[in-house]
Amino acid sequence: MKLFIIIYIALCVSCLGVENSPYDTARGGVQGFFLLDALAKNPDHTQRIRFLVSTDAQSILESSGDGHWKKIDYSAEPFSRLALRGQTLLALGSGNDTYYSSLDMGRSFSSQTVPLGGFQANRIAACGDLVVVTTHAGGTGFRATTSLNGGQSWTGPVLIQGGGPASADLATCPETAAGTCSGFCMASGSGGGTHITAHASDGANWNTIAGLPAGTRNGAASGRQGILIGTSTGGIYHSSGDPTNFSLVDTALSYIGQIVHTGDVFLSVSLSGAVVQLRRSHDPASGIWTQTDVDFSVDPPTINSLTAKNGVVLLVGNRSGNPFILRSTDHGLSWIQDEISFSGITSLSDAMSILE
Repeated sequence: MKLFIIIYIALCVSCLGVENSPYDTARGGVQGFFLLDALAKNPDHTQRIRFLVSTDAQSILESSGDGHWKKIDYSAEPFSRLALRGQTLLALGSGNDTYYSSLDMGRSFSSQTVPLGGFQANRIAACGDLVVVTTHAGGTGFRATTSLNGGQSWTGPVLIQGGGPASADLATCPETAAGTCSGFCMASGSGGGTHITAHASDGANWNTIAGLPAGTRNGAASGRQGILIGTSTGGIYHSSGDPTNFSLVDTALSYIGQIVHTGDVFLSVSLSGAVVQLRRSHDPASGIWTQTDVDFSVDPPTINSLTAKNGVVLLVGNRSGNPFILRSTDHGLSWIQDEISFSGITSLSDAMSILE
């Protein structure tokens, strides 16, 4: 009886026809060539993009970049700055010697200690296990604290510029042209009537960057074309990747608020009256830029942050006492304002884009 069942099953299986997938090129599927071609031309489309925006309430807004936003509430204070270390979200609040970390992209946060001499953190940036936190130490100077192991231990605070009043205007850890960590971080601050931008790879030894004039550093970004830094005096400075050497590449605007790399181009943003001015360049070293203006006629927005990933760009801030998001899906060529209508939120402070 058992032998009969085995023979019967074998005969039935031999009669079954197996249809090859049209996407299986190894078995003659022709559609697979079109699929492979599409993936080769648009490799990033197979990855999910997540945008996170901090608010003046105890919440973070989340979107995939399509204009639809979800509000995530958490049990901590409102955050002024966001950064990403791997898949860990970092955030700054108002506490001294403190930052926050989240392992679930903003659903919950844990308070972490960072030695800042008893002062509040102003800027935070990370690349791999390299993390830098800056502070203006109560008007006594501009200081930075750095971790080489993702926050397990810290070096600092190291005094970079003494005197007062002091500020901490910028912290960034650039990526290389290949998208990997460059191995150093940069920070800017002012004190005693001077302004300084410095870089460090070990957190203890900060070296000033030559070629950058006085003027608050409001934005910086890195991409395959190098690194850009913008100043409040309107100059845009470029480096091929060497943190010691920057040169002036654009002076068209009187003020630079933010700079971002979209995945294809560098984009800088400025506000002149009621007009948001956006300048784009595929190759900043060439000095070739194009400009797009978005005229709000009256009641211009306040832009607090700029982020981008794979051609989707977000400008966030506030306008008329309400949260404001201006979005582009074509690397900054055209723009649309997203509708944000969550109660209790009047302003957006920082934005973060994540490729998953």
